[in-house]
Amino acid sequence: MSPCGSAIVWSAVPDCPLEVSVKGIKQGVTTKDVDQRNARCNICKSKLFETFKEIVALIKSENLPNSLKSNTLNTYWDYKQACVKYQDSWKRFLEYFPTWIRTPIEYSQFS
Repeated sequence: MSPCGSAIVWSAVPDCPLEVSVKGIKQGVTTKDVDQRNARCNICKSKLFETFKEIVALIKSENLPNSLKSNTLNTYWDYKQACVKYQDSWKRFLEYFPTWIRTPIEYSQFS
């Protein structure tokens, strides 16, 4: 038995509250368009990260937490590593679920 590659996604995204995805790509996207931004689901890491960066850009630098003031923050991985609260929570989570499968770092090296 293997997991289903399809999903129905409901989210509070005003312009697209419902999506159907197949293997992480919006259903109906052709192979030639699979690398396009609009092929991604609204809840995928890269789209959420884009939204996060847009919001951070709207905040005055003096109002940003110290973890977001570094000039070395480029990739999704960099931001995750810089967030101390997240790292503490992740370590605590792994204490209770030590066999949790971890995604290779390479999958978080996007900007």
